Amino acid sequence: MKEDKKQMLKHSLREHRNNFDHINNIYDQLRIKALALIAGEVAIVTFLFSGWDFKKAVFDNDRTLVFATGILFLSLAFGIFLWIISTVQWSFPHNLKSAKEILTDKNISTEDEFLEYIHDDFVIVNGRNNSIVTSKCKKFNWSVYLLSAGVIIIMVIKFGGPQAL
Repeated sequence: MKEDKKQMLKHSLREHRNNFDHINNIYDQLRIKALALIAGEVAIVTFLFSGWDFKKAVFDNDRTLVFATGILFLSLAFGIFLWIISTVQWSFPHNLKSAKEILTDKNISTEDEFLEYIHDDFVIVNGRNNSIVTSKCKKFNWSVYLLSAGVIIIMVIKFGGPQAL
């Protein structure tokens, strides 16, 4: 019976390690996507404002509020993307170099107790990291919507209407 418990703990630890790696990969991909969208947003804004007399197109008629809304959306998206690529307080599971210290400090005398301790550590760490990634993913989705809406608004003002000559 004790061997079965030990085998289940070892299998569970492998699964938690895989989950930890999976969460790390998702976060890395999210940051790469956000960085690519920042570069894309800068390129789109440069294209939209190059060779355009937006003072005449926007401030000389009733499109000022719509233009300001588009700029606000683009600015919010840019800020959220910057927040997504910023560093976070990432949690890591146990430190194997200090495993012997853990064994003596926690009065853990058997391998089963040590495996349970490591298992519990992985559960806590994966929960913390998963909440970080989930929060940033939700904000990423909203920032993509804001970016899309802002670009569409600015493009309609630039290319749609009598001022587009």
